[in-house]
Amino acid sequence: MKEVYMTNFQVSFPKLGIYDLPIQREIVNIFGFSIYWYGVIAAIALATVMFLAFRRSSKFGFSQDDLTDYFMFLIPGSLVGARLYYIAFSFDSFRQNLWSILDIRSGGLAFYGGVISGCLTLYFVSLYKKQNYCCLLGLLAPYLALGQGIARIANFFNQEAFGTNTNLPWGMISNGTREYLAALNMPNLDPTLPVHPTFLYELIGNVLIFALIVFVQNKLLEQQNGIYRAKEAGVSMALYCLLYGALRFFVEGIRTDSLYIGQTNLRVSQLVSLLMVLAGLIYALYYLHARRKEMN
Repeated sequence: MKEVYMTNFQVSFPKLGIYDLPIQREIVNIFGFSIYWYGVIAAIALATVMFLAFRRSSKFGFSQDDLTDYFMFLIPGSLVGARLYYIAFSFDSFRQNLWSILDIRSGGLAFYGGVISGCLTLYFVSLYKKQNYCCLLGLLAPYLALGQGIARIANFFNQEAFGTNTNLPWGMISNGTREYLAALNMPNLDPTLPVHPTFLYELIGNVLIFALIVFVQNKLLEQQNGIYRAKEAGVSMALYCLLYGALRFFVEGIRTDSLYIGQTNLRVSQLVSLLMVLAGLIYALYYLHARRKEMN
């Protein structure tokens, strides 16, 4: 997967009448140390997730101190997992300079790697604390979706994670998209034409997923007198898996920077998305079966 290392972009949405919008990756440079929009937006996303999760934690049986413990391990665990996942499927990019593996400021974090390692981290911490893992995932599920949506704004400032050419009214083009597509040199991609702003699709989709999961949570809370049981908490994570898995499968299919399995044409994220949808369906069927048994 190739990266765009430009720092200044001129972004246009021709059919919307927006031309040469000046965008910079860097916010400020202090004594040679650059502060990027990507890092700041990621920090805002994390702070939003933590703030909202803390407010709702008691309904899932957790104190704010409990959540502090979880986030202390979750943040570094997810970061390491996101990096290792990316390296595992694009090792050729690092083969000539292994030290570059440590340079995360130049890009190379894979969201699904962060989710997988984050879930494993939470599992082991919940075992240590002897707390319900399913309730923990249920608490965090809607805010994970919201955090993802906010974080996707950073892709706009980096001019990355965009898709194939499009004639849709919101098609986007910039010096960044032109350089990237020209470097790919693929016959079905024209660097001079607008592309899908796929990060925008994920932003909108994730905000809608967040809203739907919170709505369902509130309905279930009404039925359970304001306190979540583990089974109901699992519904939140099942919804996340179903909805985000479907969204990402679609979006990944039109992205131009996908990670692939070896030399095949199988996109890693589409495979993981299918597994997520399957897991969500299995839990949904289990929950519906359990509810019928309770009602009988």
